[in-house]
Order: sequence, then C-alpha cells, then structure tokens
Amino acid sequence: MQAQQNSIKVNILLQQRADGKTVASVLEVPDCTAVENSREQAISSLRNNLIEKLETVEVISLELPMNQHREQDRGWLRSAGIFKTDPQFEEFQQEIQSYRDELDSLNS
Repeated sequence: MQAQQNSIKVNILLQQRADGKTVASVLEVPDCTAVENSREQAISSLRNNLIEKLETVEVISLELPMNQHREQDRGWLRSAGIFKTDPQFEEFQQEIQSYRDELDSLNS
C-alpha cells in the first residue's frame, strides 16, 4: 500500500470466474476480497470491504536488524575456492565444458 496525502493506493486483482462472477482482491491484503456479478460491483464492494477493514486495523512499519555475517553463513560460500591449489581442477573444468558442448550439439 502506498500513502498519498489522506488516501492510500492499493493494487487490485480482478478475476473473471467461469460462472460469470468477478472476484476482486487486494494484493496487499490477501484476506480482503469481493465476489460480485460485474467488474464494477466487485470493485465497489471491495472498496467498501477495505475501508471497513482499515477502520479496525493499524498499519505500522517495523525495522529489523540484518545479520552482517549472513552472507558468510551460506553453505556454498564456505566451499568457494577449495580447489584453487588442485593441479587437476582446470582439466576437470574442461571436461565439464566438453560434456556440456556435446549435450548442446545433440539438442540443437
């Protein structure tokens, strides 16, 4: 939801059902929906539902600290560079590339 002066802007998802009814829902408030016979009725009903809901709730922002070491805790990062002194690693990479090239030529 985006605030503008004394109003908010929300994104609405409209879906036409097989039975001809229109379902309208607020993307930012998943439990706020309306099902009506027409697009206009669904939007109007959804608008009223959201206004009622906003009268009983409070929207706040919550700031959480990020762990500075989170990036270092990733499993793949712990194994990065373990083959840098392996004399056969370059050959291994070339074999992988040759195999990929072979697969690509078969799929073309």
